[in-house]
Amino acid sequence: MASKAIPASILVLRIVTLLALVASVVVLVRIILSTVFVDLLFVLATAAIGAAYTLIQLPFDIYYACTRKRLIRNGCMAEFDFYADKLVSLVLASGVGAGFCVGFEFKRVLNDLFLLLLALGEDPGKYCYRSFVGGSHLHGCDFRAFLHQSNFK
Repeated sequence: MASKAIPASILVLRIVTLLALVASVVVLVRIILSTVFVDLLFVLATAAIGAAYTLIQLPFDIYYACTRKRLIRNGCMAEFDFYADKLVSLVLASGVGAGFCVGFEFKRVLNDLFLLLLALGEDPGKYCYRSFVGGSHLHGCDFRAFLHQSNFK
């Protein structure tokens, strides 16, 4: 019973991760295109890297869920999944940190920038809240990688 649940849970977590990363990229692109601030480019880059990695891994996980066998059967694929997920989770964690840092810094100095942003025609609160949402999606993807490590055997 447990052997059937592990491949299915890995596949479901990969799909949820992909959806969260795509949502994060959409939110971050809207922020960067609609404001004068481009400080979230690093966060956007980490989300794009995570989405590309998830798209690459998705066919392997679909095969594993359908056949309950790895595509590369010499034990290499399971180790690659484990260590690559660790690496991508560290990249996503740095993106989460950068996104929250940018959001908190703008909230902290918002009193000084409030009049400047209004003069530029920007809504100061909208930018900060969107950066929190983008960072939250990335944090969910990082949590998925943490859950995946418990499935490594």
